[in-house]
Parts: sequence; structure tokens; C-alpha cells
Amino acid sequence: MPLDLVLRDLHRAEALGAPTRGVAYGESQSGGWWTTSLMNHSGDPHDVVIGDGCPQPTSLLEEMPATARFLDSLGLNFMYVRLARLEPHSYLWEHRDYAELSERGRHRLHVPLVTNASAVLVTAGARVHMGAGSLWRLTPSQAHGVCNSTGLDRLHLIADVYADDTYGALAARPYLRDGDAADLPEMTSADRAGLLERAGGRRVRPDRRTPRGPPRGRRRRPLAGGEGAPARPPLTSPRSLHPRGHRMPTPRTSAHRTHPAGGAGARAPAGAARRPG
Repeated sequence: MPLDLVLRDLHRAEALGAPTRGVAYGESQSGGWWTTSLMNHSGDPHDVVIGDGCPQPTSLLEEMPATARFLDSLGLNFMYVRLARLEPHSYLWEHRDYAELSERGRHRLHVPLVTNASAVLVTAGARVHMGAGSLWRLTPSQAHGVCNSTGLDRLHLIADVYADDTYGALAARPYLRDGDAADLPEMTSADRAGLLERAGGRRVRPDRRTPRGPPRGRRRRPLAGGEGAPARPPLTSPRSLHPRGHRMPTPRTSAHRTHPAGGAGARAPAGAARRPG
């Protein structure tokens, strides 16, 4: 259900007033992705390594009492909690998380603090805008990507939690409003060619099966020590989150709004991983 508006404003004010912007993360993204830890194993907010176990509040969470009370009220068994910021014109390529960790049920909860209509999650062939004022859940072991195309910074409170009875009760009451999610169309060869053209900076003909020859009246310069011409570097897919992005084969989206609940869980085995989110 929607979160209390007063508490939401308090969480947003605490997050925006955080003394650190965060740590830039370089994998699976175009740039503009910053994270700051609120609960981890070292207590250092700049330590952004996700690991199995029982985390402790960082020095940053100690300066955010309203956020700390909200997290405690959920009664969940946390693995890792952070603030995540995605700047405008920034993308997280499609990826899967938790691959390096032990095989145990874990999920991700999002509380959007600052967002806009162009900030969307893409997963399971659907485009989902996680609106502010609600608690959202995601299973990040499924392929997913994120974009913030044109708006302000997208700022989310993100908690990775273990699957237990408390989480099960929380996840048992999902709902989506009309317009929260939309199925994506299949990517055509013309769509793909357009993306390759934008990524490579030159025209790509989607139906051409053979490389284009040299212009008439011009000869290619021979290679040193032999005949031939330098090969053009192959074009690769930018894997960007195009508005007509690639449809995943999974039939349903794994992102849902959900209802808060209470309870407690158990500890998990050791292990660590660093993942974008």
C-alpha cells in the first residue's frame, strides 16, 4: 500500500541531505550510477560490497533516524541496504544479480524517494515505472535493466533481504495500478539496426547481408607487408534500454508494489559479491 506521506518526505529529506553523493560503480552501466551503504558488514558508507550475513548500520544511517525507524518497522532479515542514485541520461544494462552468492532465497525492495516518468525498470518483457510513495519488490536474479532518460536524479532506498516468513507475508499482497507496467513490443531488425547506427555513429542497413565494397574510383591502401585492407571493427549491440527495448522471454514481470509487514528472520552463510542493482 502507499507509504505514509509524512514519513516519505522525511526519508527523502534525509537522503537528499546525506553528506556523501556515493561511490561510482563501473559495471553494467553507462555512467551516472552512485551508491551509498546504509547497512553493510563494515559500517563504512563507502563500502558498497554486498555480502551474506547480518549487516550493521553504517555511520550514515546513524544520521538518518527516520529512515532507520522505517527499516526497523519492516521486521525483515536484511542482507544489505543502500541509497542508489541514477543521473539523467544514464542506463544500467540488462543484467542479473546474486550469481556469486550462495543459493538462498533473497529479494530486493525499492522505496523511490525522487523519481520521474522517464525513470523505468525493464524486466521480463515489461516496462515498469516505480512511482514514489510505495514499497516495490524485485527478484534481481531475473534479467533487469534501468534507465533515467530525461528527468532529475532517480534516488531510491534499496534493501536486499532474505526470503523468510516475514518477507513471504509482505510479498503475498502485491498490486499494480493501471499504467504502472506496460508490455514491450518485440524488437525488429529495423529497431536493432537503428540502435547499432546510433551506437556506431554510421549508417547500418538492416537487410544487407554482405559488406559494402569500396567507393568507385578509389582504391584501398594496402597493408604493410602484403595486400588487403584493414578490417572495420565489428559493430556490437549497445544493449541500451530503447523505448522499444528487447522483450525478455519470461512471461511476467517480477516487479510489484507490496505491503509492509513485521517479523524477523535468520542469518545466512558467508559470501560476498558486488552488484549494480
